Amino acid sequence: EPEPHTFSFNSPKGACPECNGLGEKAVFDLTKIIPDASLSVREGGIEPLGKYHNNMLFAMLEMIARRYDFTLDDPIEAISVEGLNAILYGDPEPLTIHLNEFSSSGGNQLTQWMGLSEWMMRDVDEESKRGEKWREQFLVMQTCPRCGGSRLKAEALNFKIGDRNIAEVSAMSILEFREWINSVEDILSDKQRIIARDLIKEIRERLHFLVAVGLGYLSLNRSARSLSGGESQRIR
Repeated sequence: EPEPHTFSFNSPKGACPECNGLGEKAVFDLTKIIPDASLSVREGGIEPLGKYHNNMLFAMLEMIARRYDFTLDDPIEAISVEGLNAILYGDPEPLTIHLNEFSSSGGNQLTQWMGLSEWMMRDVDEESKRGEKWREQFLVMQTCPRCGGSRLKAEALNFKIGDRNIAEVSAMSILEFREWINSVEDILSDKQRIIARDLIKEIRERLHFLVAVGLGYLSLNRSARSLSGGESQRIR
């Protein structure tokens, strides 16, 4: 059953679970992570890792390289798609690390490489502003693939008035929305008209005001931070 929270991206009941109601997701930008594919991993071709260090991280990458038939001295552009995907997104098979190859301790250790993207998310202290700033330089914002930027769950988008859901209505300009709301009663039943009467009256008054102050070109889904100072002042 629908309720107000169903149509609010600020509520867990309405927000898209993929982007948490933001309409976009931060994803790692490969052009920033690998700015020069002619360099090797050892030379620092993977920007977040830097140049080679004799530690556990690079020991795991050495084992990934052996598994996918490349070396850390190969140019990144020469690494197979499977090998590069293993570096970036992890490998499901556990790795056997020979500890004597990078430390004084002997023996072997079984571990799993979770991928560069996961390592970057987990390895940096979440409370560290410096760490967050470091990670953000490799991120780019993209429209959420699940909700298409609507910020709402699929359940909310399945409710429609006429042939439009709340996201489609919010994407209209104020002028287009005013035209639509002026004709919406024609598609309502007698019972629905009674329920909607006061709501439609209130919406029409607010839309009239927005048009009167010259904001008819805006849409309801515009984020507040994208508005100019003058637009924000007129809306208030």
